[in-house]
Amino acid sequence: MADPDKRLVAVLASRFGNAGNSVPYGFDSLGISIDTQSGQLRTERKGKGLTCATLVMLLFETHGFELLKVAEWPTHANLEWQTKMLDSLRIVAPFHAKDVEADVGARRFTPSEVVGAGSLATWPVGFNDARKIANRISREVRKLAPATE
Repeated sequence: MADPDKRLVAVLASRFGNAGNSVPYGFDSLGISIDTQSGQLRTERKGKGLTCATLVMLLFETHGFELLKVAEWPTHANLEWQTKMLDSLRIVAPFHAKDVEADVGARRFTPSEVVGAGSLATWPVGFNDARKIANRISREVRKLAPATE
């Protein structure tokens, strides 16, 4: 990514951060976009939302930068994680959880996959390559912050 492109994404991220957005949580971001001028988040469909990883992907995609080859990610591979997150969402936002529930089984992009892809010179990154670098990132993070009981 060239320096002017990096500045463009940074400006969008800054606008997004300053726009007072309320970011809906969800497993499927279909129909969500960011207005490049105001930084406002636009949502077209009830129950759709973002995870931290899909928010970063959306910031890049808004300016035409595709980090991941999304179609290569398996569906229904993270049912346990999504079920756990949905259970937590039912406690804090039960009405929103009902809408999000329809998207259990959607593709999940982990933070380490997105960070890993972003660190590579060529995009978009396929699933296998993203998983390899994500695993390396996870190993390094565990070294820095060992799990506690």
